[in-house]
Amino acid sequence: MFKEIEEQKYTLAAATSYSKIELSPLVKAVKKATKVYTIGAGTASYAAGQIAYFLRKYAGINAVELRSYEFSSVKRLLNKKDLLIAVSQSGETADTIEALEFAKDRGVKIASIVNMMGSTVTRMSDYRYFCRSGPEICVVSTKAFTAQIAWGLLLAFTIKGKYAEVKKLLEKTSESMKKIFTLSFYKQLKRLVKRLLKYEHFFVLGREQNYYIALESALKIKETAYKHAEGFAAGELKHGVISLIEKNTPVFAIVSNDEHQQDLLSSIAEVKARGANTFVVARENNQLFNEFIKLPDLKEADPLINVIPFQLFAYFMAVALGNTPDRPRNLAKSVTVK
Repeated sequence: MFKEIEEQKYTLAAATSYSKIELSPLVKAVKKATKVYTIGAGTASYAAGQIAYFLRKYAGINAVELRSYEFSSVKRLLNKKDLLIAVSQSGETADTIEALEFAKDRGVKIASIVNMMGSTVTRMSDYRYFCRSGPEICVVSTKAFTAQIAWGLLLAFTIKGKYAEVKKLLEKTSESMKKIFTLSFYKQLKRLVKRLLKYEHFFVLGREQNYYIALESALKIKETAYKHAEGFAAGELKHGVISLIEKNTPVFAIVSNDEHQQDLLSSIAEVKARGANTFVVARENNQLFNEFIKLPDLKEADPLINVIPFQLFAYFMAVALGNTPDRPRNLAKSVTVK
């Protein structure tokens, strides 16, 4: 798992190597679609959610994310003018395949972003794209997730007519990733693991571009460390979640230098006032942070790099607890049965 987390700095470039010409058929299909559905299960569902966010935010596309196993709720709403984008690491996820069968029966066009060539999801697709991440041996997905959301950002900006701009941004992101995989960064996260090892409950706050990153970050802690971790939209805090905060509760937060920065800082202030210890992935330090995890400012590409500290934290915690991070208990690499 550790090797595959590090490989993201190389696989990101591969995942975003699609030319404008290669993306053109899908760009046309997305523009023509009445509605775009993005689907996936597990980590792929969070990648699907992030892709839908990029399409809405940067391309103005009517995109909706649904979990594959809940897709039947829209069966009667589907029509031939819709488009479905399936996200999967293996391309053999049973729930996703069933959703594609629903869609194909109603004449819906299908696109996919998958890591395994020749898979069932790929064969069912009208527009086929690949993560190009290489084999992902560990059960939990890391580099495939990053590649999928990078592809989603590439697609959204290409639809917007800013292909050259996003290519440059993604090249910068790849270079920035190389710089955070350092001994000092690992030591910081290992110290953090040692400090938090005794705790059983963790919360991760995100907003807008970092909402699905918060969900995926919490999932990684659950999958490998076997700790209870929940990702939340920071805006949900006052609507119930804050009742869970007590003295010394570990609360992670993800802060980008965007229009929601102050809202996120306000949420951090709220949990800190109730005794929480705050561990924050951000670009600048703040007196509200008990621990500051510094990352470069990559603007719209922030989500791609914001997930990495959590992948590493989950890995280091799993190792410290004596768990096997590559083969977590009760999990399978490809969920081929419902």
